Amino acid sequence: MYINKEIENINLIKYLMSNYKLVKDGEILHSVNINVTEFTIPDTVNKIGLYAFKDCVKLKNIIIPNKINIIENNAFNNCRSLTSINVSKNIKISDFVFNDCINLKNANLLNVDYIEVGTFCNCINLTTLNIPKVNSIGYMAFAGCDSLTNIISSLSEYQLSWAFGSKEQYNKYLIRKRDCKINQIL
Repeated sequence: MYINKEIENINLIKYLMSNYKLVKDGEILHSVNINVTEFTIPDTVNKIGLYAFKDCVKLKNIIIPNKINIIENNAFNNCRSLTSINVSKNIKISDFVFNDCINLKNANLLNVDYIEVGTFCNCINLTTLNIPKVNSIGYMAFAGCDSLTNIISSLSEYQLSWAFGSKEQYNKYLIRKRDCKINQIL
């Protein structure tokens, strides 16, 4: 009896490892293979849990289906190879979700209406952020985004300066944005 249970557990672990995920009740709990380069979230999943893909430094592409309702804190923290993110549905994006995704260049959150604290913190290569429906933003959401030159948004100047962590950092963004437009004209 004990041996059969042990074999069942080994088979379950092999299955989960081959599919690069631990899933429970429709939530991705954690990626068990930090070397994964691409991942398509199954249709049965509606939530990406805390730290689910944290430190998956080789992850380049993630497809987030419309069934996802929430991406929890630090879910993609330190996914250093991730270059773009596209979310078309209004989902809850929690604190520091894309923190330290240093190669993230483009983020399109087309129907998201709120971005939490530090969501894109230290995404040093992020250049374009398309957040047309965001009406509220957390403190330091863009702190350390030193390449950001294009934000498509209806947020006020005050809200954006809050998102950069300070008026000084927001002013640096405005200078980068101006210089980028001048270079495009030339």
